[in-house]
Amino acid sequence: MKSKSVVINCYWKHDDLSRNFSDCKDLEKSYNIIPFEVQFKYPKVFSISNEIKNERERQKSVLMKVIGKEGMDGVFS
Repeated sequence: MKSKSVVINCYWKHDDLSRNFSDCKDLEKSYNIIPFEVQFKYPKVFSISNEIKNERERQKSVLMKVIGKEGMDGVFS
């Protein structure tokens, strides 16, 4: 599958190992393995990192309000 933001690769592990690492001790174990690799392209990574950044800023804001309120309560009690 391929899109503007994500690529999904799948392949037969045995074939890959046979061609690139023929002396691999686990070659036979790889016979029934088909890996799926997900690669995020820049637009997806940028979007995810912005979501994380925004969530951290929101959490920081909430925390600062809580700390500020508790700090004032402690001063005046």
